[in-house]
Amino acid sequence: MTYALDLTTLTVVQTTIGLTTAVFTITQVPTDPNLNRIIVKYRVKGTGPWSEASLTVPIAVNSTITLLGLTEETEYEAYAIAEDTTIDLSDVDAVFEFKTLSSSLPAAEPVQERILQDLVTTIQGITQGTDYFNTMQGVKRDTGGPFEIAHADKPCAFVAGFKTDEHDNIVGSQTVHLFAVIEVYFQSPDDNFDTNAQYLIHDVKKAILIDEKRGGNAIDTRVEATEVFHSELSAPEGVIIVIAKIHFRHGTRDPSVVGKC
Repeated sequence: MTYALDLTTLTVVQTTIGLTTAVFTITQVPTDPNLNRIIVKYRVKGTGPWSEASLTVPIAVNSTITLLGLTEETEYEAYAIAEDTTIDLSDVDAVFEFKTLSSSLPAAEPVQERILQDLVTTIQGITQGTDYFNTMQGVKRDTGGPFEIAHADKPCAFVAGFKTDEHDNIVGSQTVHLFAVIEVYFQSPDDNFDTNAQYLIHDVKKAILIDEKRGGNAIDTRVEATEVFHSELSAPEGVIIVIAKIHFRHGTRDPSVVGKC
């Protein structure tokens, strides 16, 4: 699973969980000139003292923080903060949970799941600036429930696999076309609802097409369709849907192994 923690000027995305390790990627770095380090604090869920792992300046986007010495098949809770030389820059507004893997489970996730998690990480990196019109406030690898959507900071996105088309094998590999649905819920800042929806579509399309190979797990990525819906005309809220078609291959007898390209 991939979890995203969003603070005002700090975004930390959990990208990999192992048996005794967890890796976090920093996709947005605070611009405060006194920034000293970024810290991930963690402990066994609900008990014990907090441990921490950190990076000190200079810190680049896509730097990683790795938690070591975790216990197999154990639930943890964690949060991230940015710290300057004297005080914390970010309040703790979210504590999130994860569970380390078990050696009794497969060591590798399916190729399809790795592709979907890559989409989550990619969309989480959308930040307003020269490349994008918006800043994504949160991304979840799942579909969103009504309560969660209503109370989430917007724009927020949900990523889910819709269906696959399975094709004839090449030697040693199964060819798959995966259709992924990306739902982005947003509130238009003005009366230009459709224009702002198109800006969001631009941002999502641009982000997911930068790396068509999804971190080496896919052959290519294409946008199959987009759609815009109003959810409440009096307060211009809505949702855009982007359907991505990802072409990949996995092993004929093992869907966790990347197939021949």
